[in-house]
Amino acid sequence: MKRMKLRFTALALLACFSLGLTACGGNGGGSGSQTSSATEVSTETSAADASAGEAASEESSEGMTLEDYFNSEEMQAVLQAVIDSYGEQGVKAEMYAEGDNLMYNFTMEDVTLTEEEIATYSETLKESTAASADQYRQTASQAKDVVTNEEVNVVLTFMDAEGKVIYSETFSSADAVSAAE
Repeated sequence: MKRMKLRFTALALLACFSLGLTACGGNGGGSGSQTSSATEVSTETSAADASAGEAASEESSEGMTLEDYFNSEEMQAVLQAVIDSYGEQGVKAEMYAEGDNLMYNFTMEDVTLTEEEIATYSETLKESTAASADQYRQTASQAKDVVTNEEVNVVLTFMDAEGKVIYSETFSSADAVSAAE
């Protein structure tokens, strides 16, 4: 059970770092049993990160919606590298933009939980995401800075193999602004 909690904590941390990679081309690291995977994601995508960041700067917010930005070739290259890395860890990652929302869905493909276990792991994920809440809000804010959307939300959802939601939370670019004041 402790090993599984570590795995969920590592997943939450990797989610945080992948947000940095996909939203603005930043780099991240990891902890727990998946540290090397986070490093691999960072290494594999560094060239793509640079080109995604440059494309975002060049295209700026001149008419580009969040969906346009997220569906650009540069972002899709970064996303695919991140998704592939998660897949190697037994996690199905779906990352897409929908309206004002950056959707990050993580499914633990080899984990099926009971309702009692969901409550336990939900608390673990809640604590892990709370520790990184500022990073999630910053990601939303940075994405908002390069698109025409009035507000950008990062929506994290963690699920088990059966698609049962273990934990979900939304972080808003508006919250990043008010947190900074």
